[in-house]
Amino acid sequence: MKQMQVPASVCQNCGTKCDGATGLKDDECPSPGDYSICVYCGHLMIFSDGLVLRNPTDEEIISIAGDPALIMATAIAERYRKEKK
Repeated sequence: MKQMQVPASVCQNCGTKCDGATGLKDDECPSPGDYSICVYCGHLMIFSDGLVLRNPTDEEIISIAGDPALIMATAIAERYRKEKK
């Protein structure tokens, strides 16, 4: 998994500064419209223009519900939170 810097944003749920992203595949970099999971609280967000994080719209939530990559990302974030306790 490739880690990269992104412009600093704040998690829309827990307020944690988010300035990094990790793709599920080595060659992935975030693009506007891609989703992200906060590793600190598990909140789902969307990269907007400029790669700033925002809350998803209802339509976006419906369109990605059940996405295998989203399920995997959520599980990885949950494991990270458990390991940090």
